[in-house]
Amino acid sequence: AETAKTRMRKAHCRYDIEWFARDFFPHLCRLEFSPMHRRLFRRRDAAMGERLPGRAGRRFALAAPRGSAKSTLLSLLFPLHDMLYGQEKYIVLFSATLPQAKARLRNLRREIESNERLRRVYAAELRRSGPWTARSISIAGAQFDAYSAGTEVRGISSGPWRPTKIILDDVE
Repeated sequence: AETAKTRMRKAHCRYDIEWFARDFFPHLCRLEFSPMHRRLFRRRDAAMGERLPGRAGRRFALAAPRGSAKSTLLSLLFPLHDMLYGQEKYIVLFSATLPQAKARLRNLRREIESNERLRRVYAAELRRSGPWTARSISIAGAQFDAYSAGTEVRGISSGPWRPTKIILDDVE
């Protein structure tokens, strides 16, 4: 059974993704966050609670220097948070090559399978809800697929969902 402390921790992390990042991923968030990171966190926190059906589409682009944790935040931590809290049902990640896309998915999968702190608090949400492959994982009733740039994706869906979030990471 979930404790009151666990429920409070989840509730806090729902609307404070910076806290979520620091609390569950100290091995990835070793340095102080920059003003750019804090703007990303505020932008992300402001979007929490928007309902999927009827939600207006948004576009967002980020250009920042190499090594500024763009992929860590936008292709790993944010999508995982989206899945855990039901913000997205079908996330599609595109990278320049299929090996890059699969590597991003492996990073996500590694956190899901081996991050003990995350697994302790989000045990129910981290249960598989579908098959896992080198290009796809399903948790918390959400799907995450990896594709390479130039791949034919016309008509893709996961159950009743068309992609609810598309991430372009190093697509050149």
